[in-house]
Amino acid sequence: LEFMKALGSAAIRMIAALRVKTAQCEARDAANASAFASLATTHCAVLAATLRGRTVLGHCGVTRLAKTSSIRGTSFLALPQNSLRPLRPFVWQQTLSAIALLCTALPATASYRDDPKTAVLHQKLVNEYAFTESDLTQVDAALDQAERLPQLVQAERQNKETTTPLWDNYRALHVFPRQIENGLRVLRENRSWFERAEAEFGVPPVVIAAIMGVETKYGTYTGKHRVLDALATQGYEHPRRSAFFFNELAAYFAFCRDFGRSPTEVKGSYAGAVGFAQFMPSNYLSLAVDYDGDGSVNLWSMPDAIGSIAHYFTRYQPPDRPAVHWRRGEPLLVPVASVALKANTPERNTKAANATLGAWAKAGVKPAVEMPADLPAGLIELQRPQGAEYWLALPNFYAVMTYNPRVFYAMAVTDLAAELQAAQSAVVTAR
Repeated sequence: LEFMKALGSAAIRMIAALRVKTAQCEARDAANASAFASLATTHCAVLAATLRGRTVLGHCGVTRLAKTSSIRGTSFLALPQNSLRPLRPFVWQQTLSAIALLCTALPATASYRDDPKTAVLHQKLVNEYAFTESDLTQVDAALDQAERLPQLVQAERQNKETTTPLWDNYRALHVFPRQIENGLRVLRENRSWFERAEAEFGVPPVVIAAIMGVETKYGTYTGKHRVLDALATQGYEHPRRSAFFFNELAAYFAFCRDFGRSPTEVKGSYAGAVGFAQFMPSNYLSLAVDYDGDGSVNLWSMPDAIGSIAHYFTRYQPPDRPAVHWRRGEPLLVPVASVALKANTPERNTKAANATLGAWAKAGVKPAVEMPADLPAGLIELQRPQGAEYWLALPNFYAVMTYNPRVFYAMAVTDLAAELQAAQSAVVTAR
């Protein structure tokens, strides 16, 4: 069974690579394009034959196919001699049916320019961003160079915030001594910008720094993928969130036009977020600010990233729920003294406060700190090795969740901010 899974995964990657190479060759070398198309067709035929119960894929056949290509960097599936024994047809069918469907669904070219959805993209760009015919021509030229990267869809669907079972494991990715040390340095070196942002927007410096720490390790890693590839793949092909990413793809083209960027050169995350603050293109257009006054909104600069994060927390409007803006002077979490949940308890780990502290107290959740009973709150449940841990989340916690709507993410930001605050206090005390 494990071998079958490995075969399926390798075949999917191989066929996707062949399709991309076919498209690239079409623009450069028709003969090579024909060779790659032939290879892709052969592999689809191999898989189809396998589905009919024939074991036709073996070491010699794969080696022979690999030798027909002179393009460097193309990898094929190589298996030991006799590694595939004849299997009952239904076993192959259950294991490889998804691969066969993928083979038949993949278009003959990897260019998004010719996809039917591109007409919708054109209309959106004209209606929402006043694109001209000349602008659309540049969009088509960029789409023609976009690469399908299905692994980015998989990465988005299997993000660590939702696939890591224990809070301790996720916390270790973002809250550790070097991260705290680097955060203190960033806070110290950019003290005036952080203080100005807190004065204007009410967001504490340690929270702004923690956002950058979790997102990009304070700007040291802002992503390795071309944003064009990420948003085109996610926008055209994501099975569940394509509408969101399609809108971001349109915003990305507007961002490139308005800020003089080449669509094929900007790099970011697998989801298309960019800069130290990891703003999506739509947020870059509407919420990023020129905080240092140099005439350019640049989220790859520390001052603009600091001001833009603080500005975001006071202005962002989520599309799927009421706005939760930062509330000056309020904490993010309240520790829980005891939990004795009763029947009909409100849902836990929600994206917004769904009760008040008073209501949670009646439901059996006693806060460790006395707070106003009418304060909106939600209950956070974290799975840890020793069992569940509970916190009462306040509006500012949910403001952080608008940045990334996962509990683990907001907890990491909150925890890192608390560690930075404690480290700053320790430095002051030592002096």
